[in-house]
Amino acid sequence: MEVGGVLRVEEVAAPEPGGECVRTHALATQRPCEGCGSDFTPRRLWQRHCTPRCQQRAFLERRVAAAVASRIRTSTEVTS
Repeated sequence: MEVGGVLRVEEVAAPEPGGECVRTHALATQRPCEGCGSDFTPRRLWQRHCTPRCQQRAFLERRVAAAVASRIRTSTEVTS
């Protein structure tokens, strides 16, 4: 089963006589970090970055790119 781009494995063990079903979940073992590209093991289904530092760096890069695009758009509108 795929949840949010992460492979989620669900196993159900057959119950022993007088016991309950045991349900376990496991995340995919490795995935690439969206910030630096290194492989890491996510601790949450929605985790996209290997470390908080990498997450912050990716956020700042997106923010700078948006500011540059906004300035370029504004400067072309003024000169037109």
